[in-house]
Amino acid sequence: MGAGHDHTAGASSRRLSWALGLTAALWVVVGAGDPQLREELRTRAEALRAPVHLVGAQEDVSAWLRAASVLVLTSEWEARALVVQEALAAGTPVVATAVGGLPDLLTGIGALVPPGDPAAVAAEVARLLDGGVTEAEVAEAAYVSSLADDTPEGKSTVELAARQHGFAEGALRQGANVVP
Repeated sequence: MGAGHDHTAGASSRRLSWALGLTAALWVVVGAGDPQLREELRTRAEALRAPVHLVGAQEDVSAWLRAASVLVLTSEWEARALVVQEALAAGTPVVATAVGGLPDLLTGIGALVPPGDPAAVAAEVARLLDGGVTEAEVAEAAYVSSLADDTPEGKSTVELAARQHGFAEGALRQGANVVP
């Protein structure tokens, strides 16, 4: 969770839980975040008996990303969020707010929603949890998209996706689109 979320975090969590209705979801919040916001979220989650687990900062988030059914990033502003790139490379679907550099990363690959719209987040999460896309489809789309990205971050995503999903190593050198 980033700065500027303190006015919506608890309400968003509650609305997401209600909006998901019958779609069972276990929410895991990875990261240190703002201590005051974290405590507010913990208190509200306990009061609502919401299935939210705050696991704190993690040195290596790759295992969390591989275990996740979806990554949700509801930032009010982001540049090129590394966690989004890592999630895509791991084959984890992403729902994120359409702010900053996130549309550049996710257009055609992930689900973009308006900032401050928990109902839109809930709808996309429910769609993905109900079988919207497969891990292989996400990983392939991220891989193909990253091939066109000449930035160091883009190349890292390509290499990570290639290693984790067994894409042909020659494609990294040739820039070919490879289906796993």
